Amino acid sequence: MIWSVPVRTRKLHEQLETRQQEELQKLETALSRVERRLQEKEMEVSRWKDAACLLAQRVPESSRAGLEWVQPGILEDSGSSF
Repeated sequence: MIWSVPVRTRKLHEQLETRQQEELQKLETALSRVERRLQEKEMEVSRWKDAACLLAQRVPESSRAGLEWVQPGILEDSGSSF
């Protein structure tokens, strides 16, 4: 079938538009998935923070005194045990 230039141009434009719409749908789906995972991670961080606060409330003040300067992991690396 032989088409005129305007018809071929229109069909090419329609094909490109269809491909762009499909790609946009894929990107929107991926974005939604990533936003959902981010929300899950934010909830996980919040739960860990809550757990840390609860644990900190249970540790006697005398046990925590003077340890504010200790960076996480230093006690484990030095072999010290409390």
